[in-house]
Amino acid sequence: MRTPCYLINLSPSAPWEGDVPERVWTGKDVSYSHLRVSRCKAFVDVPKEQRTKIDDKAIPCIFLCYDSDKFEYRLWDPKNKKVIRSRDVVFCDDKFFADFGKDKEPQNVDINLDSIPIPSPLSYNSNV
Repeated sequence: MRTPCYLINLSPSAPWEGDVPERVWTGKDVSYSHLRVSRCKAFVDVPKEQRTKIDDKAIPCIFLCYDSDKFEYRLWDPKNKKVIRSRDVVFCDDKFFADFGKDKEPQNVDINLDSIPIPSPLSYNSNV
C-alpha cells in the first residue's frame, strides 16, 4: 500500500490543478530519479563493520517499496528471509523476481585444436 500512495503523491493531481501534491505540501521541487521498477533485482551494500575480509560486499535482494520515514528502500533478502532497509542499493531494473534464482548456464565453446598453430621446438632455441 505504501508504494501506490507514494507514487500518487508524486503524480500530477486534478484537485491541485495539475500540480504535484508533494510539491504543494513541502514547497520543494519533486525529483523522480530515485524511482525504481517494483520487484526488480537489487544489491544491498554491506558495511565494512558488518563483514569480514572474505564475506560478500553486497547482498542480492528484491526491491519491495520505498520507505516513508527516510529516503530508503525496503528490500527482501530471500536467502535470510528478512526485510532490509537501506540507502546503499544498486538496482538491476531489467532483472525481476521470476528470474532471481536462475543463473545463466555456461555456454559450451567448441575449440578446434587443429586450427591453433603450434610452434616447433626449434623456434624457441634458434640462437643455440
